[in-house]
Amino acid sequence: MPRDPETSLKKADDYRATLHHSALAHIEDASVSAFRTPPSGYETHHVSWVVSVGSRRIFHGGDTLWHGSWWRIARQHAPFDVAFLPINGASFSWQKPASDAPAVLTPEQAMDAATILRAKTIVPIHFGVRGEEGYQEVEDPVGRLRRAEKSEGPKVRVLQPGEWLDPLPL
Repeated sequence: MPRDPETSLKKADDYRATLHHSALAHIEDASVSAFRTPPSGYETHHVSWVVSVGSRRIFHGGDTLWHGSWWRIARQHAPFDVAFLPINGASFSWQKPASDAPAVLTPEQAMDAATILRAKTIVPIHFGVRGEEGYQEVEDPVGRLRRAEKSEGPKVRVLQPGEWLDPLPL
């Protein structure tokens, strides 16, 4: 299911404008920043979001992979209360020739990214998909993320579908 990079970027820009103008329009002292990384091996940019409301700040990594922009994002925006990061380490066989290299963060890479971002909490996203043709995620992604957790650094908080992270950890 290859995507057209320009269409994806346009959709991300449209989404940002919609999010900024509707969802945050009534909140004082709120901002949304989007970061696009250079194209990956799948020829797509990855878009990540920084949402700040008052003194609270979250990072949402979408379907991102390991990249060199973590330090730049941290310099500009860290620390974060929460980092929502994918942990599925997915590989996709529909790209030819197929590769076992992950196209999305592995659990360990997600923990490293959250550490660089100086996040207090990491909430894993984009895992547990089964039965999709051409999609393979790593085994036991949540267990691997928990094993990557260190006494100093981001704490893992797994949310159930529909569950809110409220209040944000201080």
